[in-house]
Amino acid sequence: MKTMLIISASLLFGIFLGCDTSKLEKPAKVKPVQSFPELPAMPEPAPAPGTEQAQPTIDDLKKIAKIENLNELVRDLKDKNPDTRKKAAQALTIIGTPSVEPLVLALKDKDSTMRQWAAITLGMIGDNRAVEPLIIISRDEDLEVQMGAAFALGEIKDARAIEPLLRIFKYGRAKWDATRALWKIGKPAVEPLTAALNDKDTTQQFWVSRTLAEIKDDRISEPLITAFKNKNLPVIAGACSFFVNKQKFRKEVILIEALNAYGDSATADAFMNSGDSNLQTIGREWAKSHGYVILEIPRRK
Repeated sequence: MKTMLIISASLLFGIFLGCDTSKLEKPAKVKPVQSFPELPAMPEPAPAPGTEQAQPTIDDLKKIAKIENLNELVRDLKDKNPDTRKKAAQALTIIGTPSVEPLVLALKDKDSTMRQWAAITLGMIGDNRAVEPLIIISRDEDLEVQMGAAFALGEIKDARAIEPLLRIFKYGRAKWDATRALWKIGKPAVEPLTAALNDKDTTQQFWVSRTLAEIKDDRISEPLITAFKNKNLPVIAGACSFFVNKQKFRKEVILIEALNAYGDSATADAFMNSGDSNLQTIGREWAKSHGYVILEIPRRK
């Protein structure tokens, strides 16, 4: 068996060129590289040849993760070198609680890179004192700052973040990141998400249903199936992975209508990994017609 993954041609082109692809559409599925502490999978420009740096070991990080280096490490979060930023974020995470106050202050910095990485680091530390300041910058005009805030709120898993993350679906741009954050918050988010399905805004319906489909909770089935019976296309497209994994929905023509009306790369990805030959063909055709490259990844036995 093979897992199919689709990536936009523009993103693939950017990867080959080694340029910053942060403004391009993200792939439907990403498997982040694990490190200590875990960093979010965020696009970075490729380093110039000969300037690559070896990833720091935990012993390397412990050498600089000292209180007396705290202010310097915070300043390094806006360094032009992405390796320097990551190393500073990891060291600040090791320092832990003493880092929280200066990082919260850094969320107000004029430099968007500083705001983004201060948010990411606060999420890695996981202190709930950062929740309210992170909620404020989740409304930042800069996309990558929104992404950093959503990542952090998902790592902290505080229920206070649920409504602000739902707001991103309607008014913000970091929708994938808000989905991931609400999925990590999990069961406490189910009731607010279910209520938000009734919003008249189709974008809200789409992203709310996508998030519900990723949460393992028996309560999600009834509202999603009701939306299916009511032929709510945005909800069906958003929660496509839920429906194609159930045999009784696979032959329904409305799945194809939802893909064509509201589908995106993840909807097509669900079709291609459904195990249904007809849906797989339709998903492939949709992906190709929308400029995506289809990768086939062998599944581990």
